[in-house]
Amino acid sequence: MTADTAQPLAIDGGPPVRTAAWPVDLPPEPASDRDPSAALAAGLADWLEIDSDRVTLFAGWEEAAAAALHATAPNEHGGELLVPALAGNGWPAAGQRAGLTTIPVEVDAETGAIAPRAVADAIAASSTIRAVIATHPFGHPAALTELERVIRSPGLPVIEDASCALGASERGRPAGASGAAGLFRLGVPDDATAPFALVTPRAGEPAGEPAGDLDGMVARHALAWLRAEPEAMAVRRRIAWELTFGLRGMRGVAGMHHGRHVRVAYHQYIARLRRIVWKRPLGETLAALRAEGIACEAAFPAPPLHTRPGVRAALGEHEPRLASDHFTVAERLPAEWIALPLAATSTQREVDDVVAALRKIEAAGT
Repeated sequence: MTADTAQPLAIDGGPPVRTAAWPVDLPPEPASDRDPSAALAAGLADWLEIDSDRVTLFAGWEEAAAAALHATAPNEHGGELLVPALAGNGWPAAGQRAGLTTIPVEVDAETGAIAPRAVADAIAASSTIRAVIATHPFGHPAALTELERVIRSPGLPVIEDASCALGASERGRPAGASGAAGLFRLGVPDDATAPFALVTPRAGEPAGEPAGDLDGMVARHALAWLRAEPEAMAVRRRIAWELTFGLRGMRGVAGMHHGRHVRVAYHQYIARLRRIVWKRPLGETLAALRAEGIACEAAFPAPPLHTRPGVRAALGEHEPRLASDHFTVAERLPAEWIALPLAATSTQREVDDVVAALRKIEAAGT
């Protein structure tokens, strides 16, 4: 189908690809365990194949992040914190509360995670780095093995933000349980009430205000989610692979990256616009997809860290490490990546509708 014969887009008055509501997972019935907090910590430990005394529960992300920073450098005040320029949104504020200055670091073009080579460059440029933050965007694990080689000589701790990566792994190493500390959200990504768990190499390391016994209903909901997650993840993985297959051969769109040695949790699926042939702005593409009945959003709605006023003010406008030429990938990806939600109730119909909508938009003129 050429642009001259393409069916009119729904945003231009044509019929949409899909009129049915997009599937959304409903929370499972709360667990009925007598001690849901203890069962929650034990369940996470079983999943990660670690001792349960390495797991501490927190009511929210900020408390867990503060404890992670304290556990990795409890006697350090001042210094710098390496944070990926994308998908590290909460860490500058957490670092500031801990007395650390955020240094944005370039990300990997395939995964959006922190780039080990950029970490090596940052380490070579500064002797005051205290820790490295490694996020696992959209459930895709960072390059943990390579990152470990980079930080081994200076002996820097890696804090893994595995908020959306429970079940992900890299070379058999579970995301969130391989570094000096790992954070996990115990619930779906958009659940503001979900508790967090902090995993450390040894018991008794976290400081701050651990939740202990969480609010009973919060713990019961989190425990039910944890028990349902293996089956839900299996569905998401199947749907993700079907999407990847369906997008093959499209000139303007590429499917989500699948590393040879990684397992992805797939809390969202990333469709990547090939900028060489795709001429539509990202916002226009998102609007067109939504008009076709496809749920989607910008993968990186927030600007890269190195462009944010607070980060720049802390380092000074003339800080050479903030120069745009250090962040060519971080500045490019927000204009190219579309995030598609993956629900455990998704079916082949959703896969077909996504592919049909993208092909329709492509045919209407990239």
